[in-house]
Amino acid sequence: MWNGIAPRSKVLICPLDWGLGHVARSTAVAAQLLAMDCIVYWAAPPNLHHFIIEHFPNAIIFQLPAYDVRYSAGRSQVGSMLKQWNKFKKTIRAENAVVRQCVQLHSFDVIISDHRYGCYHVQVKSIFLAHQLQILLPKALSWFQTLINKIHQHQLRHFEEIWIPDFPNQTLSGKLSSLQTKVPQRFIEPQSRFSFSWNQTLVLFPFDLNQLHTVLIASGPEPHKTMFIEQTKEQWKQTNSIHLIVSGQLGESRFERIGENLWQVNHLNTESLKLIIKQAKKIICRSGYTSVMDMNVLNKKAAFIPTPGQTEQIYLAQKHASAK
Repeated sequence: MWNGIAPRSKVLICPLDWGLGHVARSTAVAAQLLAMDCIVYWAAPPNLHHFIIEHFPNAIIFQLPAYDVRYSAGRSQVGSMLKQWNKFKKTIRAENAVVRQCVQLHSFDVIISDHRYGCYHVQVKSIFLAHQLQILLPKALSWFQTLINKIHQHQLRHFEEIWIPDFPNQTLSGKLSSLQTKVPQRFIEPQSRFSFSWNQTLVLFPFDLNQLHTVLIASGPEPHKTMFIEQTKEQWKQTNSIHLIVSGQLGESRFERIGENLWQVNHLNTESLKLIIKQAKKIICRSGYTSVMDMNVLNKKAAFIPTPGQTEQIYLAQKHASAK
């Protein structure tokens, strides 16, 4: 599918760990590379290993440091991100050291970094996978927009190519992917794990799927993910139809009945999640870009609720609400 990557190429995929969105779309990329007869390895923090193995049981995974990003409980995240900046820089240096060691041991032909600035090697074709080339700032900081985009471009200088998971007309990402870069860009169409069939056993649901009305898919960093779930629980305490909360905590699926018609499950494998998305009358989820791609692939409308203070999600929620 992608020029420049030959069959039997050894590819190292390195997803970011700010929620599951990056590893989910990287899973779709990996599936296509395997179909091309490439040899795929992974480098990821421990908290993503379960998700990778769930899709690729024989995956070889090297351990990357986690970013362990924390959002503030308020509506602005600028202060929180600035406080963690030194931690982020240390993580970038540490992940680059891991990648250099991996290349030394395994002689990779290609590295695909899903928005990890340190996952590149000067002697290996290094690709940056991203939909957000333009970093959106709150209106109060719009004067800083040009500078932050220049900083972002500077971080991209180590990569040979940028892969944008969208259509060439930027249907889904809009202005997020509109920034011109010195690094060549390639649109590779939306990447969703729901585009593929996985050898996964469907979970046994403790309720009648035909009665399922609404599914909340919780995702993203804390504390807002838990706040999102708790607010929804309060709203759904009294309901006459079946509602389900998928709380986004990896592991074996465990259902809990938290109301007469209200259920919560920590995690569903991709095939089970695909089933309930198609079955439910209504989907509520964050407006992260991976969720936007997933709903597009499944041809499913969703109520997109942005994480407070996350300007990218606010933009995507507004864009796709107006498109309905």
